[in-house]
Amino acid sequence: MYDKEIILLGESTSSVASASEVQIYKNIFSQFSGKTFIVSIHKMNLLKYFDRIIIFEKGKISDQGSFAELYENNKIFAQQWDDYISSP
Repeated sequence: MYDKEIILLGESTSSVASASEVQIYKNIFSQFSGKTFIVSIHKMNLLKYFDRIIIFEKGKISDQGSFAELYENNKIFAQQWDDYISSP
């Protein structure tokens, strides 16, 4: 298992509280340092932990980039993030 270069995770923490989810991913990244991760997520709290984000809309890539690039250049993404962080 440790000899693989790419690790795929599909909604692996979808039913976990956000704070726990972040800690789980930090542990995974630490345990598998230097590996490439392809992860499907729907909760926005994890986005800042990834080097590259790919946004899909209706089964097609609608945008991609780092968190900073998307936040600066994609108004919909920026608004969704602002709404997310300001919600209780």
